[in-house]
Amino acid sequence: MASKLSALLTFVLLIACASAQTMITTCQELQNMNLDLAGDYALANDIDCSDTVSWNGGAGFGPVGGSSSRFTGTLDGSNHVISSLTINRPSTDYVGLFGYMSSTAVINSLGMLAGSILGKGRVGGLVGENFGSISNSYTTGNVMGSNRVGGLVGNNDGSISGSYAGGSVTGSSSYIGGLVGSNYKQGAITDSYARGSVTGSSSFVGGLVGEDFGTIDNSYATGNVMGSSNSVGGLVGAHYQRPISNSYATGSVTSGSTSVGGLLGYNGGGATISNSYATGSVTGLTRVGGLVGNNFDGIFSHSYAIGSVISSGDDVGGLLGLSSGTTGGSYWDTQTSGQTVSAGGTPKTTAEMYQQATFVEWDFISTWQIDEGNDYPKLQSSIAPAQSSVPSDMPLKTVSWTPVPTPSQTPSETPLLNPTPVNSAPPSSTPVPTENQTAPGGGSNDDLSGGAIAGIAIGSAAGAAGLGAGLFVAAKKFGFTSFLGKSKAVTPMQPISNA
Repeated sequence: MASKLSALLTFVLLIACASAQTMITTCQELQNMNLDLAGDYALANDIDCSDTVSWNGGAGFGPVGGSSSRFTGTLDGSNHVISSLTINRPSTDYVGLFGYMSSTAVINSLGMLAGSILGKGRVGGLVGENFGSISNSYTTGNVMGSNRVGGLVGNNDGSISGSYAGGSVTGSSSYIGGLVGSNYKQGAITDSYARGSVTGSSSFVGGLVGEDFGTIDNSYATGNVMGSSNSVGGLVGAHYQRPISNSYATGSVTSGSTSVGGLLGYNGGGATISNSYATGSVTGLTRVGGLVGNNFDGIFSHSYAIGSVISSGDDVGGLLGLSSGTTGGSYWDTQTSGQTVSAGGTPKTTAEMYQQATFVEWDFISTWQIDEGNDYPKLQSSIAPAQSSVPSDMPLKTVSWTPVPTPSQTPSETPLLNPTPVNSAPPSSTPVPTENQTAPGGGSNDDLSGGAIAGIAIGSAAGAAGLGAGLFVAAKKFGFTSFLGKSKAVTPMQPISNA
């Protein structure tokens, strides 16, 4: 038995060294991530960052990582929230909780409630510039900046999945989006959405993305969008080359300029748009469409628009304002749009739009669903499960939905792209002991009574030997069974002054 115990101890130590995480419990420790940009971090609890409003002479929290010192590590939010974080740096680029994430960086299961983020360029509620991976995360605070400003990410060339932004987004220049300001060629957005209003003082303004060169799938935007120049859309301001599918926009779109659309302001480079729709009103000067304002060589299929289209200029249509591309199996409602002409698509009355037979060769088995005679088609990916309390126009097919908890009372219709409520994770039944304390032990089905493992500091601030609370391992190969939880060694960090 002694040899088995020795082998088990060796195995446990190897696992601990390979997967040790630095646990974060305070806002100061969040700030201290700047001391180790390659660290592996996890939140141990919800964190109140309201004090950051007075940090650094009013400049607030200092973004973790920047263009010359990028964050390359990981942060597991563990379904916890960071609340009331303030960043007030109007002359600084790369602004967010993280300023710059490299291609190896990962953020998951993190919520950011309320707060305010203000920067110059590449500004996001969570990340300023992202080349890494973001999943199952969200922000609800307001975000402001000049260019490349987004509710979640300012500039994205990485992956975003199962995430959303709920706050308003305001930009004084171009590339402004409810979720992402600008989405580059390697950028991929899936199962995500934005709900806040979006306002840009120039061009490329969108409810989800301002400018998009990447891919968007199974995503949507519901906020109203206002732009002062060209390329303004309910989902994307301007989109190029890559496909958009299974997506929609419901907010109103307003611009005093050209290329304005309920889904896309401008679509170019042969980009394919399929299984998508727009329902919001659209107001612009020229090249104004219920779905797309200006379609340059793009391909549309199985899509529709129903919002009112208002313009006193040229190239105005119920579906497409101006188009040099192709349109197949797509429709607009002549009654609700107020438009009997379009640069593409097929006109239908409201009654006809309520009939499945209208939508020739549409997939009503796995893609679309219709309440025959009563409503327009809806994507099955936008229909809530029967047991969900979330309104039927909110959730996405591939995600479990629960309300977002807040410190006070958040409207119940606000969904969280995570199967577990952020504030509802139960406290560990085995608290992490401090240094010189003895960790509670566990039993097994094997006769190890009388045996002992000594000299291991569970959760010790001493660092490398800390194995975290709930340390167990499945070790049947040694002739007995016990269990190992995820290692969470607490690594001490020297504080960064915020005076």
